[in-house]
Order: sequence, then C-alpha cells, then structure tokens
Amino acid sequence: TASAAGGKYITLSGITNTASVGTSYTVTVETQNSSGTTLDGPTTSFYFSICTNACHTSTYQIPWTSTISTSGKHTTKFTTASAIPADGKSKITFPSGFNISNALTTQLVGGSSSFNFTQSITGQTITIVNASTTAMSAGANYIVIDNITNHSTALSTYYAILETTNASDTNIEGPTSI
Repeated sequence: TASAAGGKYITLSGITNTASVGTSYTVTVETQNSSGTTLDGPTTSFYFSICTNACHTSTYQIPWTSTISTSGKHTTKFTTASAIPADGKSKITFPSGFNISNALTTQLVGGSSSFNFTQSITGQTITIVNASTTAMSAGANYIVIDNITNHSTALSTYYAILETTNASDTNIEGPTSI
C-alpha cells in the first residue's frame, strides 16, 4: 500500500563507519516507485562527523546577530560524553571568511558551573583552555565568544568545527561539525 505524504524515518543496522575522521560527511536520500522513477530527491543531509573517539552531541553555533559583516557574540553549545580535564581544551574552528582576530571568550560553562579559562587564536581556530583546578563534567557545556565578525556573504549554512582535547592535544571528542 502507498505511504501517506509526510515525515518518515528508516533505521538501518550493520553499517560500519569509515576509518577516516572527517567533519563533512553527508548521506543522500531519494524515494522511488517500484519502476525506479524518482518521487522525491535526491536530498543531501546536513554535514555530520566521524570522530576518533566520541563526537559531541547537541551541538549548536548560535550567532547573536546573523547580519553579514557584523561583529558580535557567538555561543557554542555542546554535550560531551567525557569530562574535559582541568587543563583541557575546547577548540572551535570558524569557516574562512569569518574574522576572529579580535575574538574574546567571555564565558566557559559546564553544567551550571562557570570555569576560569585562557584563550588563544591561531588562524581560524580559537582555543579555550580550562584554567580551573577542576574538570568540567561530562554533559552540557557552552562557550560565549564576543567580537566575531560574520562572513560577508549570506548563506543559510556555515559550519564550524569543535574538538576537545587534553593539555597535550590528545583528542577527547570530535572533531564535530556544528
């Protein structure tokens, strides 16, 4: 029988991820009739990541203003499966075209606790180090960074990359597209 129009999902099992870490994987979906004629699609998914360890979940990059070429705050929200140690790092890489040279991290929050931090910028990557004496527990986290100038071209999707590491830059989670 025919399926009614509307949202659908299919769960597949037995799929083995690639061994290549990446942040811009996609899948393409197309529906066809029994004769192989396309009904809908093909439609490509949003980017997703294949990570060395766990990938961050519930990731969001939220610009406080979405006007092109405007400087303002960006909030990165993410959930970790592992704790970020007292000297651990959160690295956010912005796409080319965003100006982060004057970026200033204003908050590092894990759960309901604020943490002391230091920040550095190399190229398009902002590295925020947990400078507190305690680890950030696994779970919900967010980072607020001010003075990021948005890209000068309006697009509906830009992707930043998030990675958490220990002090020696050994991967904890990610890299994850956000």
